[in-house]
Amino acid sequence: LGYSCAAIDDFPAAVTALEKYLQLAPDASDRAEVEGDLEYMRLAATVPLGKALFVFTNYSNIDWSVDVGPHHLDLPPWDGGEYPMATVVLDPGTYAWQGHSPGGGFYITDGSGNKSFEFTVVAGEIYPASVR
Repeated sequence: LGYSCAAIDDFPAAVTALEKYLQLAPDASDRAEVEGDLEYMRLAATVPLGKALFVFTNYSNIDWSVDVGPHHLDLPPWDGGEYPMATVVLDPGTYAWQGHSPGGGFYITDGSGNKSFEFTVVAGEIYPASVR
């Protein structure tokens, strides 16, 4: 039920259904996956009307600085607990983002070595990005 609600963008109902599932099946084999999906759906339920959300998660043991258009995010390294996550509310439009370690020793790149990633924002959407 939770995933069906998420498919039609009813994230509050999706969160309620998946939380109930985890409560009823505390030893579910897919618990970690569902908990990760729940985190995303809780964020989706908070996207302001007419805006979008850029979400960056740090799965690495390195500090990261992330620039999204005029916005800046600093994320600490993962310490073995919850993965550090930061969000930016964006207006619709086209943006570029890039991530680097403080001081520029490491950069997030794609398979071609590009250090900057352009994307077009649509209201109501969530744009996830991460580093591992």
